[in-house]
Formats: sequence, structure tokens, C-alpha cells
Amino acid sequence: MKITKETTENLTATICMEVTPDDYTENVSKALKDLQRKANIPGFRPGKVPAGMIRKMYGKAVTAEEVNKLISGKLSKYLEEENLNTLGHPLGNPDKNKTIDFDLQDSFSFFFDIGLSPEVKVELDQNVEIPYYAIEVDDKTLENYIAEQRQRHGKYADGESVVANDMIHYEISEFENGNPKEGGIHHQSYFSTEKVQDKEQLNQLLGQMKGSKLMVDPAKLFTDPADRTRYLGVKAERMESIGNEFELTVLDILHVEPAEMNEAFFETVFPGSNILTAEDFRLKVKAQLESSFRIEAEQAFLSACQKDTVKRANLPLPDEFLKRWLLESNEDKFSQEQVDAQYPLYADSLRWQIIENHLLKANEIKIDEDDVKEYVRGWMRNRFNVPVQDQVQDHDQVHEHHPPDIELIVDRVMEDKEQVKKIYDELYDKRLIQLFKDKITLKEEQLGYEAFVKKMAQ
Repeated sequence: MKITKETTENLTATICMEVTPDDYTENVSKALKDLQRKANIPGFRPGKVPAGMIRKMYGKAVTAEEVNKLISGKLSKYLEEENLNTLGHPLGNPDKNKTIDFDLQDSFSFFFDIGLSPEVKVELDQNVEIPYYAIEVDDKTLENYIAEQRQRHGKYADGESVVANDMIHYEISEFENGNPKEGGIHHQSYFSTEKVQDKEQLNQLLGQMKGSKLMVDPAKLFTDPADRTRYLGVKAERMESIGNEFELTVLDILHVEPAEMNEAFFETVFPGSNILTAEDFRLKVKAQLESSFRIEAEQAFLSACQKDTVKRANLPLPDEFLKRWLLESNEDKFSQEQVDAQYPLYADSLRWQIIENHLLKANEIKIDEDDVKEYVRGWMRNRFNVPVQDQVQDHDQVHEHHPPDIELIVDRVMEDKEQVKKIYDELYDKRLIQLFKDKITLKEEQLGYEAFVKKMAQ
């Protein structure tokens, strides 16, 4: 088979594949003989149908199938052997590809358009400055969190309708132009009516029954930006893209008597921590919030690094090819107008993927299965206060140094491909965050969580 490549634009090319009978005849003959052995046609014993009849009945379809298999395999192999780093997947060229008649032709030409990944040239050095926020746990944030925990773990009684100080189990969904927004926010959790400061929104809630649905504006329902991120179930950096049209469904109504600040309550919130005093409990809560806020700050830092790096790299893309690929790959989901409207966001996301892969490769950053397993072990130890008996470097010996129940959970997690992918993504994010910290200049700023959320929403 003859395969040639013609460059059409800066990051696009057309692959021409010329197929002759020598390329597929042997495979077609084998496939027809296999059909002959298996054919069960009235008037003939099994396996005794004449070869000519089999070819007449199935020859055209088998030839088409074998040619398609040949083209698919050879195209993939060619792209790999030529080290062509493609974007999307090859698309048939509608202008050059002609209708094929397998009855009249035995040689064929196929043309495929490809989009190519651009070369990445971006520097990470001390000349690059990115904000890094150290989020402090102030007294207001600490006491609000403790109050929420006391509400959550208090004594509950079912309520028929919402009254002041009730806890509402809710489901909230993002809408757009009166309909559920595709890919929008969808979250379930609990909030106390004490959190609702806007009188109009509070009056709208009071008196609602189980199953009630009402449209709300999250910015009015939760005036505190920190509360808004928590009750919508989103990260602070996403706040800037959130609209004001949401449907809230009241799933359950709970009258609550807050839990007392005693040892039983401390044990419920932090099992196995043996907390005896309110002061020690506050210290534990503060440490937990600091850890949680640190994670949010790291994610905000990585997001800022991504935006800065994408902007500075200024990668060109084969835009028209990618739009065509998106449309053909999602022809039942998106129109041309939708693809055009959403393409800028997709393009920047793709640019970051290209840059990320470049950075990982250039800095030899790799995550393997052992890293994922150790992540799960660490999470379990922290969650249940399980001590590490020994520091082990040899992963082959790890079962001797961790309780069997943890290893059982590790094995179960490793069977969940979706969960494993999330862990891989998180670990790669951590390595990239450390890479940026090591390479660039951090403009550190201390601030409270509410101020952090407001910055992220700007």
C-alpha cells in the first residue's frame, strides 16, 4: 500500500492511501473460506456450499469489510511510525473521496484529513509571578463551621413545613433560559435557614413543604460567598461563571436542636481522636479547615498557572479542523452554532492539555499504580487515625506493614476505574503544583476565606 502525506495548512495535512488487490486479496480469500466452512444453506451440507456461490453472495460485503479493516490498521500504524502527534481523529476528506463500487473497482484511493498538535515553547522561571493565597481560619469562619456541625449532629424531628432555624435537605440544579443547563451544577446537601440573610429569599422558603420546587438566586440565597461555594458544591474559582437561575427542591425538612459541646459530640465529628475539651475540639476543627482551605488555595494557584501558561504559550490550533471534528463526533448532540459558541473554551482547555503533557514529559513526572495505592492508604490512615507501623520503601512488602482491612479497601478501590482515574488526576495536579512552585515566583498573600472566595469570583 502506498501512503503519502500532503501538508494543507500550518497544522493540517491530508493522508492519501492507495489500495491495490495485492493489499487485501489474501485476507478476503481467508474470510470467504471461513464463511464457506460455516455456511448453512438449504440444499447443501454444512461446509459444502460451492466457493463460487459464497463469493457471489458475500464477496462484495467481505471485500468492503476487509478493506475497511486494512485502512484503519494501516492508518493508525502510519501515524505512529511517522510520529505524527494528531488532535482529534482523522476525518474522511469529503472533496477527494469518491463513491466506491466494489463490483467495478479493485483499486481504491482514500483521503483523510488530520489535525496536528503544535510545538510547545514555554518557559517556567523566576520571571513568572503568580498569586498564591494563604487562607487564614478566622474566628467567624471557625464558629460558623462548629455551629453547622452542631446543627448537623443535633436532635432531629421531621417537619411538615419550613419554619425559622430548620435544616433543609435540598437538591439544587442550575438552569438556563428556563430549562436545566446541560453540564450545569447539580448538588444535594443540607443548609439551615439561619444561613439565609436575604429577607425575600427567606420568606420564599418559610412555609414550603417537602417536595416543593422554587427558583432561587444563589447570590441572594447565600450572601456569604464562602457559603455559596459550599452549598452549591463547587470550587471557589468556578464562581465567576455561575448564573442566577437555579431550581431548589425541598427533599426533607428537619427541626433541629443543636448538639451539646461534649465528648460524645466531639467523638461523632472526629471518631477515634479522643478529644475531651471544647478548646481541643476547636483546635482540631481549625486544623481541618486549614487543610481544606490549603487544598482550595492550591487548586486556585494551579488554575492561575494554567491560565497564565496558556496565555504566554499562545499555541496555534487547527481551528477549522477541530470544529469539524467536534461536530462530526457529536452530530446528534451539537449544532454548528453550538460548536462555534463553545469552541473558545474548548480550545483553551485543549491548549492546556497539550502544555500539561509537554511539562509532564519534559520534567519526567510519572504516576504509577503504587503511587495510587499509597494515596488510598494515606487517606485511610488519616480518616480513621490508623498509625503507620513502619516506614516502608519496598512496595512488595507493604502488606506486612498495614492492617489487612486497609489493604482490602485498597484492592477494592483499584477495581473502580473511575475512582482510580480521579486519583491519578489529583496526583498529577499535585506534582504540577509543586513544579510551578519550584520554577516560578509566588506572590504570597494572606487573607480570610470570605475574601478568598470574593477574589475567585472577580
